[in-house]
Amino acid sequence: MINKRTTLLVIILCSILVVAVYAIMHLVAFYRIPSSGTVKSLGLEVYWDQNCTKICTEIVWGYFIPGESKNVTLYLKRTGTVNSTLWMYTENWNPENASLYFNITWNREGYLMTEEVIDATVTITLLNVTYFQNFTFDMVFKAVEAPYPPNPPG
Repeated sequence: MINKRTTLLVIILCSILVVAVYAIMHLVAFYRIPSSGTVKSLGLEVYWDQNCTKICTEIVWGYFIPGESKNVTLYLKRTGTVNSTLWMYTENWNPENASLYFNITWNREGYLMTEEVIDATVTITLLNVTYFQNFTFDMVFKAVEAPYPPNPPG
């Protein structure tokens, strides 16, 4: 059984604790400074349309005859927070040496992209008669942070 003395001691200790917490809360000063910032990021997406609603996942060029050129217009969207210099290159050709038969260019090589969305025209030309009927390759669009001098693709 708890006696009156113990109960009184518990009440006194609790009271001291409450007073101490209250005093500490009023003896501490706070000064808040809101802050904000932007994290540097670099991102690029490729779309079929200017409103960037139809993402480009594949280009089917169709049939070619030697000397024929074909164009496609794509829309590049900057998704990062920094300006970038643009490059394009190809890789993963099948057959492996099919790249020797084509010339691929675009109108944005080395372009400093400061806009959110730009149009880009890619042109592919079959240079000569080939030994193969079908081909595949990947087009790689590379964005390098600007204004630093960019490295060539690859």
